[in-house]
Amino acid sequence: MELKDAMSRGRAGFTLLELMVVCVVIGVMTAMILPEMRGTLEEARLRSSGRGLVSVFQLARSRAITTREAHRVRFDLENHRCHLERRARPEESVSGYVPAGVPLGTSGALDPRIEVEFRQARNVDEDLGAGVGGEWGGEVLKVITFYPDGTVDAGEMVLRDRQGFELGLRVHPATGRVELKELPRQ
Repeated sequence: MELKDAMSRGRAGFTLLELMVVCVVIGVMTAMILPEMRGTLEEARLRSSGRGLVSVFQLARSRAITTREAHRVRFDLENHRCHLERRARPEESVSGYVPAGVPLGTSGALDPRIEVEFRQARNVDEDLGAGVGGEWGGEVLKVITFYPDGTVDAGEMVLRDRQGFELGLRVHPATGRVELKELPRQ
């Protein structure tokens, strides 16, 4: 009963002015937070792409050691893809490298919103001919090759998102260890 008397004596609700002030405050806070969240989303996408490449490199190294065959990761930056390939065996009637037949996470897709820049990787200018159906014949390829003894061609690349965040990805030639680190923003 006391509560009912108190409510009848005081006001019971919000005024239109109070509701408008709250809406304005929420709008201002949203305008301040959204740009920060967008950067966070872009950065998360970049880190995810970096971790995906680290996984592909680790898979290539592991396959090279266990099968005792050189494997390589070939980048097709035009189509935003990477491919895991193994050296063709002597009994196969092809030369060079052939698809490894190992499924990559999302079929080797690279996020098209992430730019990949090679600072150091092996450029291969070879006629792959029947090895890959001739589709790459004579083209300069970006590849990182992993060998059965655990070594790898040194490779270094930079992954960059649209906001300017950068990750450096380095493959150590003697150990095959892949290092992923954040680079200072330019």
